[in-house]
Amino acid sequence: MVFDPHARLPLESALVASAGDIPVVVLAGALAAPDRVDALRAAGVDVEVAVADHGAGYLAQSLDALGRREIQSILVEGGPTVAGALLEGGLVDVLAWVVAPIVIGGDGAPAAVRGVGADEIADAARIPSPRVERLGDDVLVIGRLRPVPGGTA
Repeated sequence: MVFDPHARLPLESALVASAGDIPVVVLAGALAAPDRVDALRAAGVDVEVAVADHGAGYLAQSLDALGRREIQSILVEGGPTVAGALLEGGLVDVLAWVVAPIVIGGDGAPAAVRGVGADEIADAARIPSPRVERLGDDVLVIGRLRPVPGGTA
């Protein structure tokens, strides 16, 4: 599954080339060019087009489309824009955060999460009772941000 609001997945990519053997779903947005959507479909890619064009609305509609396919859990590996939009939209149940012991600073430093963010530290997303594991020199922090619907954990 590829969150691709503009349907820009290259037709010559390994993902598209493997679509006949391994299902590939592109989750496109409302402003995706119809010719790009058609080209991906012609290459064997299953394309879902959301009504929203980007941001948390697009992501929520894309996740709903996956739910209609009875996909209830996904691992999202993405950049700071996707991470920020998912957190902003309240769409993250479990967060797994890898922290590397490096310091990157400066005004142009890459951000881990983009978007609106929290104005106050007290309003920031927090993992209650996180599990912490070492991954070589890095640290993995993992835990549930939202309770399981109807559950206690």
